[in-house]
Amino acid sequence: MELKTIASVVGVLGFLISVATFVLTRMERRKKLVVEIFKGHLIEYKDELILNEDQEYDEIVKIRITNIGGRPVIVDAASFYFMSNGNKFERNDCDWLGIKKVPSPLPVGQSNEVAVHLETFESLLKMKDLDKYCNENDCDKTVVKIEAGLKDIDRKGYKSKGFQYFYYVGDLSRTT
Repeated sequence: MELKTIASVVGVLGFLISVATFVLTRMERRKKLVVEIFKGHLIEYKDELILNEDQEYDEIVKIRITNIGGRPVIVDAASFYFMSNGNKFERNDCDWLGIKKVPSPLPVGQSNEVAVHLETFESLLKMKDLDKYCNENDCDKTVVKIEAGLKDIDRKGYKSKGFQYFYYVGDLSRTT
């Protein structure tokens, strides 16, 4: 091989490496939120509410958002929602806990949680319709897929993936 041919090949490889580096750095700087759903207890929001001892352990359903992208995300606090089986409820349909403490913007690597009461969650998603299947033979029919989501101020949507609620036993889990 001639030195001129080797120099040309190295030049082309250098160009391809620089293009790949540019693309990867752009991907690292994109906005990305992870949305998770899990259960908790009302006592976690005791600073927002006046609770008596009976209420401290009332169950809630929480949405946790974590910024794993390369830049801060300004979350639209009015855009939080839950959805299941075609039923959806949003921020304006009920009282949400922690909604006033959503940081703006949400820094890189930080998390935040908002929540609703379990009874509200089941009621607004019309889970009471599944009561007819609450027996040992039909209980598998009470497993429903749950989605939670939100948008940023640029109207880009973020949603959870792979969560289900087993209404018969009140269990929230993630499917993998």
